[in-house]
Formats: sequence, C-alpha cells, structure tokens
Amino acid sequence: MFQFTSQFEFLFADLFSLDSVNSAKNYSMPFRLPCRPLGTSNQTIAVFCFLGSVITFIMLGTTFQNSNTIVQKLMLRLNTLSNQSLGTASAYKITELVPKNQLSINTMNLLTDSLSIKLKDAETTKNHPVSFKSCNELKIANYNDTCKPDSKKCLQTALPVSLTDRIKSLSVLDHMPVPENYRDIMQQMRDKVNGNHDVIIISGISSNHYLESQAMLKNFHEKVFPVLPNFVMVVYDLGLTKQERKQLENHCRCIVISFPFEKLPEYFRTLKCFAWKVFVISAHYESASVVMWADASIRITNSTAIPFMVERAKARGIQQRLVRRIMTVNTYHTLPSMFEAYGDSPCAHLSFQQCETGFGLYHREPLIRHAVIEPWLACASNKFCICPVEQIKVQRCPPIPPKHIGVCMRNEQSAISIILAKLFREKYYHFAVDVSWFQNAARDQKFEYFKLLEERQKNASATVKQ
Repeated sequence: MFQFTSQFEFLFADLFSLDSVNSAKNYSMPFRLPCRPLGTSNQTIAVFCFLGSVITFIMLGTTFQNSNTIVQKLMLRLNTLSNQSLGTASAYKITELVPKNQLSINTMNLLTDSLSIKLKDAETTKNHPVSFKSCNELKIANYNDTCKPDSKKCLQTALPVSLTDRIKSLSVLDHMPVPENYRDIMQQMRDKVNGNHDVIIISGISSNHYLESQAMLKNFHEKVFPVLPNFVMVVYDLGLTKQERKQLENHCRCIVISFPFEKLPEYFRTLKCFAWKVFVISAHYESASVVMWADASIRITNSTAIPFMVERAKARGIQQRLVRRIMTVNTYHTLPSMFEAYGDSPCAHLSFQQCETGFGLYHREPLIRHAVIEPWLACASNKFCICPVEQIKVQRCPPIPPKHIGVCMRNEQSAISIILAKLFREKYYHFAVDVSWFQNAARDQKFEYFKLLEERQKNASATVKQ
C-alpha cells in the first residue's frame, strides 16, 4: 500500500539526483513544489499530484540522454514504495527511512546505485592515486595499528573498494549514536526558518569574529545575494552581545538564531571543537535543496561562480572546500582516535589531504544524507570522536617529526575528510574541490559594515527632511 505523502517528492528528488549526470543542466524540478505541501490528510490529491509528475517526467523524457535508465530507476523506486514503508518526507523533516543504524537491502541498493552514477560522472576528474600500508609497515613511531589476536574488531588498514561496503562503513555506526533529543533540537532549529528555498546560506558569528563577519556580509550582499533567485540566509549567534545581536538583526538581511548550547553537552561550547557547526549544517540539511555553509572569513571574488557551483553541487551531491596548495595530509592533523571511531587505521588515509570546512555545498539527497551528513553528525554527537581531549592542547599544529602522525586536531575538518575519502576514494578530488578560482579566505580582513549602513541611513533621512 502506498503512503500518499510528500515522500513522492523524496522519490523524485532521489530519482533525478541519481541521474544527475544528464539532468543537472536541463532540469530544475518544476513539479516538486506543487507536491510539497501535500500530506496524509489529502491522499487523493497527493495521488494526482504524483501521477501528474509521472506524466510530466514522460513528456520531458526526451530531454534526457539516459531516459531509459531513469525509467528503470523509477520502477525500482515504485516497487520499493509498495513493499516497504519509507516514512514521511517533507521539506522540513524527513524521518528515518529504515530502522535505526540499519539500511534495508532496497535502500542500500538505491544508495549504491547513486554512488555508482556519481563515480561515473567523476570520470572527468583524474583518478587520485591511493595506496595503503599499515602504520606498522610504515614504521610510524607514535602509533601501532597491529591487530591483536584477542581483538574483537581490527582497524581497517585499507579503505573498502566495494561501493556497498563503502556505504555500510559510514551508515552503520552503532557505537556513535545520535540521541533522539538531538534530532528534536535540530527540528526546533529548522522550524525557525519558514518557506521553500532552493538554497539556504548558513554562517555562525561570535563576538571575536564580529568585524570579520561584517566584511563577509558586505561581500555576500554584493556578490551572492544578487545571483541567487530563491534563497534565505541564516546566521547563528554563537555568543554575541545584545548590542551586536541587535545590529546584526537590523542589517544582515538574514534570520538570526541563537545556537542552543544550553540543550547540548558542554563540549559544544568549545567553539574550536566545531561540533556546533556540524550540528547546524545537519539541522538545516532538510530545509532546502542545497545548504551553503560559509565561514566569516569567506570572500567571493567571482559572482558568476555561485549559481554554477550550486548546480554542480546538485549533480555531485557535495562540494567541499580544499585548496590543495596549502592543505596537508589529513592523517597528520587528526588524532588517531577519530580514525578509530570510523573503524580505520590512521595510515589508511595517508593518500588524502585534509578538507576545509570554511565553505561547503550539500545537496539534499539520500546518498549524501546517509553516507555523509549522518556519519558527520554521529561524530559531532559523541565527544570521543569530535573533541576527545582538551582542544587547547591540540589546537596548534607544530612541524611534523619524521614517522609521526596525529600532531594536532582539526575536528570537523578531520571528520568530513575521513568520510569523503571512505566514500569516494580515487575520486576524492571530484568532491573535495579547489575553490580559489572564485573565493578566498580573508581571516584578517575586518570592516565596520553596519556602521557604514547606519551612516547611509542617517544621511538619507537627513536628505528627505531637507
């Protein structure tokens, strides 16, 4: 029996994200929005909405180079819906599609199918050479990954080749649960943003980055806002004064939300652990087609790149910032305990540079939800993964001695790098991308933008009175 809810929107979002290779340039989901408000209270309308979507799809089928493949995927998803309860999907809350920490065979097949197509699309990106040796084989001085005979589970010294195994290694993390009340908190955060948006831009501001954030907002007002037709910006207050908060609300052209530190464990208050950032991205991941995170330091230099990158994120699923000329190997700047949390030896990741999380684009689709956002959130939800020691002790990254690893900790950057390496392996740099051609990080650039705006308003008022 079908569940006639907005899960049909989920079905089509999944369907076209799976065929993102051919559809991203030509297709903007014109019939998703009419289905969005429908719920279980009006099943008849939901059925007609869905059937209309099918007819529209068939009429548009000739625009796709691989329409037969899409039809096959559609039939597979219809079969899944008729034989399995997938839960209710909506623009603002999508319940778990399968039992907790367990993916059904059908769901796993769909996710594997999605990953396969994304990797096929990634053929345009040169394979990144990867090699695997244990830390013991490499004679690492400060870590031993030898599997003891009495060990219940040994660390993986090589990343999985099988697509199914890649997804399983990220989607089944029983030892890192996300408490149910965390999901309730995220829903409360999500509920503070109304409307249907293609893109939601998110940032976080604390007092010590207040002037830096004003420079970022000036840049986004000038370079980003004019080129995005359907978006909203949300800024999280991470510890502003009342005056700063009021000024921000008056001038940011955004929604300001206080991060709920009081509802979460104490380590969330350690801002440099960045558990809060992963929590915010996860909370709003269901709020729009694409989530764009931007740190206070990000400055866009090429406006035309923004719509292009949004569409590319829809096709690829994720675009994570990585400036290859400056970033080091993830294993050097990540404590071994985080790799262990994901079941790996740190030396299994020596082929991969560390991503940056100052900027990222995340497309709402099942593969990214299950194999990227959820395992990232799982780490952020468990102190032993995201912030295992007092952060001040491992914040500074000293020169790396020969045959040493894990000299410091980069928390959320470390985690997303592990996840993308496990999921994409040789195609890592198709998803972790150099963005220096359209942006830079200006960490020391500060500007009193709000003061400028207030002076302009004052001058305008004086001119009107005259």
